[in-house]
Amino acid sequence: MLCCTTNLFCHALVKFGEGAAEAAQGAIHEPAWKMSHATQHIRGTRMSKDQWCGVLILIAAVVGLVVYVWLLFGFPLIVLQVTAVIAVGGVLVIAAWIGYTMATTPPPAPLEPEKSSTIH
Repeated sequence: MLCCTTNLFCHALVKFGEGAAEAAQGAIHEPAWKMSHATQHIRGTRMSKDQWCGVLILIAAVVGLVVYVWLLFGFPLIVLQVTAVIAVGGVLVIAAWIGYTMATTPPPAPLEPEKSSTIH
């Protein structure tokens, strides 16, 4: 339902100059080469799995930001402390992982010099 409403809304915005009511009803038809990208997307194509995943990530990020700001105004000191611990801890874990990988990876085999065959 939300997807259909959004598509009609986007279609109406694309066609605003030609009449939003007609655009929402689909009365205006253009050749495919003349349509904008948004109009082409609305007409008959479905979102792929990757696009749905992107929409879910976008929604989760926006909700996460709203919750974070709400917590920040409710409990500022503890939220900032937890944020700092997570940020610094994340950077240090990545640095430790890089160090471990470098320490446990065997050195590359030495390259053999090319034998040059020169005729004297």
